[in-house]
Amino acid sequence: MDASVNTRSQQLRAAMRCYEASTFDALPIRDLDSTVELTQGAKPLLRACVTEVTNHIRTMEGLLRVVDEECERSRAHSLERINTFISPTHGLPPEILSRIFIRCYDKYVSLDCTLQPLLLVCKRWRDVALSTPLLWSSIGVERSHYSTTVIARRLKLVLGTFLRRSHNVPISLYLSIRPTLYCSQTLTAILPHLPRCKLLELDGVSVDCNTDFLSRIATDALSLESFSFSATYYSIFGHESIAFVAFQSPRLRHIAAYDGHTFSLPLPWAQLTHLHLGNESECRPFTARLFSCFDVLRRCVELTDFSFYSLDHRPPPGFQGSAPIVLPKLRFLQMQGSSSDYLLLDRLVAPKLTNLTYIPMSLPRRYRCYFAPACTFRRCIEQSGCNLQCLTIRPGHASWNEVIDWLHCVPSLPELRLEFKHTSVHSRKKLFQALSQPSTLKKYSGPSVVPRLRRIHVILAGLAWDSVPHFQQSLISMISSRCTNSPTQNSDSSSSTSTGPTRCLEYVRVGSSRTEDTGDEFRLQIRTHLREFVEAGITLHV
Repeated sequence: MDASVNTRSQQLRAAMRCYEASTFDALPIRDLDSTVELTQGAKPLLRACVTEVTNHIRTMEGLLRVVDEECERSRAHSLERINTFISPTHGLPPEILSRIFIRCYDKYVSLDCTLQPLLLVCKRWRDVALSTPLLWSSIGVERSHYSTTVIARRLKLVLGTFLRRSHNVPISLYLSIRPTLYCSQTLTAILPHLPRCKLLELDGVSVDCNTDFLSRIATDALSLESFSFSATYYSIFGHESIAFVAFQSPRLRHIAAYDGHTFSLPLPWAQLTHLHLGNESECRPFTARLFSCFDVLRRCVELTDFSFYSLDHRPPPGFQGSAPIVLPKLRFLQMQGSSSDYLLLDRLVAPKLTNLTYIPMSLPRRYRCYFAPACTFRRCIEQSGCNLQCLTIRPGHASWNEVIDWLHCVPSLPELRLEFKHTSVHSRKKLFQALSQPSTLKKYSGPSVVPRLRRIHVILAGLAWDSVPHFQQSLISMISSRCTNSPTQNSDSSSSTSTGPTRCLEYVRVGSSRTEDTGDEFRLQIRTHLREFVEAGITLHV
């Protein structure tokens, strides 16, 4: 209870005690009998006493009312404070609460995991959820939704509810389509809303069964910005016999494909800025051979970001034509898991390429991989004339000299990122010895490796740091050797040959893809060895 309530109660009790002591004890009525007739002098005194007592009662009643009001306000304040502690979102404005609701869900809201829980918490949450169209604008329809007729009918109603509550905001759709009657009815329900579809993912589409739906997408989805497609064909004539309608989507910039069938669609390739073949985070590789997309790539003249994730360990094909693949605006390139990736490097011309990620194809259950020859990487850099700013390599089971040969192709590289996911510790040790300035690797007399390197990232996954002490020491030695150049030496050596060290490291990051993999002992060890360089201004993240 608040202090004001206690004060009022104390005042009330003090007033009652004071009045009882000063008034009632002085009244001559204590020994009076009801049968005794009062004298004329006693009547005025009694009337005065009654009046005074009546006034005092009224005063006490007023004080009681004040105390009751103070108690009620204190109780309401205490309840409000308790409710605030129990529900931190209670006092948030609706616009902030709606953003929290949106971030609580994944990229799509699957129709069998509806937003019903939000509507049942309280009236305020229900009002906020129903008044937020964006919350209902990302919809996922999965194959399991058509397992039974009852489920398919119910989810069709849920789909209609989502589309209705999203009002006129742009929608995002994930459709895993099966050739069933209820799936066809679902697609029919979506057709009127295609003009406001901003993002569309079609998974496992039977093209010959859904040609009309694809045609409607091509003509009606004018607001489409991102399109993801994986297809299955059941037609005995093949997809070449199907007449596709050209896509009329002026805003389409992003395309993700998971098989070669996507390249048969008349998509606006010339306006794309992002093309992704496969997705490592979803464990969905690109199933076709890499060279099957070369003709499409030659049409993507606006492409700025291109990546592919493949698990193609088949032997590299023979000669596939030597026409160059010119991508004048390409800046980011990621190549992963294809034994024929060297064919792309041999043909690629990308004058604005700044970031390259290379993850070679490692053969399953074998300690070797297809690492693209350094000559093809050198040819790509030379014919592009690009100034590569960041190179990311995940060596896998590649030998250390294959990685060093690649690094020799980019002597002016300022940033290097090395990611290790396998247990080839011996190869890592030799790699760091070769990267030292000067090299500490025996029988190595080659030129200095990436002498202008300023930023380096070493990321380890799948192996605890504390279990490889020799690897730790070689890494610390390499970093220390590249941190010894002073700024004056840098400026003096700028006019020297390109093989000598001209830059010292400015940023070092050593860590793991998972925080718990990095041992505390190793953190302390590397910080102790590099303390003098950190004090000199080098940024260290461990």
